[in-house]
Amino acid sequence: MKKFLVATLVLALAGWDVVQIGAKPAMTPLSYDDGQPQVMIDEQTLDAYHDEMARFYSNSADLRHEIWGKVHLFATLLTNPETSKAEILAIQQEIQVMTNELQSKELSFRWDLNSQFPGLATDKYRGCLGAATGTRGPGR
Repeated sequence: MKKFLVATLVLALAGWDVVQIGAKPAMTPLSYDDGQPQVMIDEQTLDAYHDEMARFYSNSADLRHEIWGKVHLFATLLTNPETSKAEILAIQQEIQVMTNELQSKELSFRWDLNSQFPGLATDKYRGCLGAATGTRGPGR
């Protein structure tokens, strides 16, 4: 028994997790690449957060599908030399209107989600900058 305790102590001091086989940790670490501190969230909260995200993506699937359909139609018309400039601009306008609608819904959803789960909303923009501006990063 002493050998087991000594081995366990050595492993723990070395930074190894000493957990029973099959046991799950109670907390899940979340870390970010932008230098923000690591956050520990319990599994139930993380599952509820992911359920809300899945519900939003399910509820917005038809609109996202419609946008992509228009984008593909736009690409097809753009490569057709017989397509008029007015047709291209009209399709682009439709895509923009639908995209704005989706961005508005996403911003509202993310604000509500981050209010419901403040432990997961750790960045200064509350995870809403991309949804508000239509960007997913600075580009170049």
